[in-house]
Amino acid sequence: MYRFKWLFCLLSVLLVCTISFCTSPVSGGGGFEGEARIICQVQYSDGSVASDAVVKIIDNSQWLEKIKRGESVVIDSTRTDQNGHFFVTDIPAHGFNVIISSDKEQLMIFGADTVFADSAREYFKVLKAHASLRGNIESEQVEKVYVYGTDLWGAVDDQSSFEIDRVPEGLFPLFIKESSSPGLSSYSFLRTVELTAGSNYILETETNRGGILVDDFELSEQQTQLGTVNGGTTWYSFYDSRDFGGNTTMEISVVPDDVSNSMKLSTTLRSGFEYPYAGVGLFLSNMRQYVDFSGFEKIEFDARGSGTLRVSLKTASGVFSDSVLAYGWVVETGSEWQRHSLDLNSISTFHVWGEYQPWDVYSLYVKMLEFEISDHHNEIDAPIEIFLDNIYVFGVPLENFSTQK
Repeated sequence: MYRFKWLFCLLSVLLVCTISFCTSPVSGGGGFEGEARIICQVQYSDGSVASDAVVKIIDNSQWLEKIKRGESVVIDSTRTDQNGHFFVTDIPAHGFNVIISSDKEQLMIFGADTVFADSAREYFKVLKAHASLRGNIESEQVEKVYVYGTDLWGAVDDQSSFEIDRVPEGLFPLFIKESSSPGLSSYSFLRTVELTAGSNYILETETNRGGILVDDFELSEQQTQLGTVNGGTTWYSFYDSRDFGGNTTMEISVVPDDVSNSMKLSTTLRSGFEYPYAGVGLFLSNMRQYVDFSGFEKIEFDARGSGTLRVSLKTASGVFSDSVLAYGWVVETGSEWQRHSLDLNSISTFHVWGEYQPWDVYSLYVKMLEFEISDHHNEIDAPIEIFLDNIYVFGVPLENFSTQK
């Protein structure tokens, strides 16, 4: 009896595995090891079947490297069958994008999470109207604009303009190719745009500053531009609340300002606490770990307001025994917007717990960037408003912000 049950279970497993590995309505094959597979059914918005639609698989983990080498970022492609199905196997066992496009001017992009060897993911997708992207970049050296996670790009013409049509709906980081001299090119992150189905997105005249854009507050209140490319960086607030013995409050909002958005910090420092403070900050790494700032050159940002800021780069505790340092600068704001450039020549140490260490010792262990309003430079019990915009970091490679140390 038990032998019969065991034999029945074995036959059942073999039958399931045979169906899983052999059923393939439409299949591509990139020759990758791991046998990760995706299965999808595709329809139009009216419910009809999207047959003969083009399907492309983009490997996100190698996207920028392949762009730099001039290689195709499409690792596999196929078409949907007469029932709107497609099946792709032998894909890399990590994150990727799927782009589906149709002659009916409708398309779709979706990102698949990590898939593991000998596994399959099933999806159902409805195509939407495509968007278009156009804009202007103030730089004679920029040649192309790329849409991250896709095979889409646009050339920059003599008027510094570019156009990219048939872009899917979604949140897309834009990268640019610059050529400073013949045969010498570089690639860098420009900014992230949010496109909706059927829209014609116009990127206002964009200045290529050459650094890493931390945030320009054109996305949601917490989502940073840096977070869209390193996978996690968001804003947080801090203040001496009653939990810490104080009674200062802090309000943060993203508000329209002229032709763009900015972050507004509103606070009133209250007496009764040894060190009244309030501010905003972000973890520079997607893993909330240390970031190598050994190549750091400067921070730039726009600010206006009615108070004084302490801008600091904070090292993580425990790097050296009993030592925590915050390096930074003091910035005065005024009623008009002003561009501030804070470099290593003017950096100072705000506070030291333990033995002082110079910047070059701690530059490998930077964890947070913070903008703080404190009683060291501002009046107590007086309302303070400060606005921030267009925050850039120079000298630190983009890959450092997403590497766990």
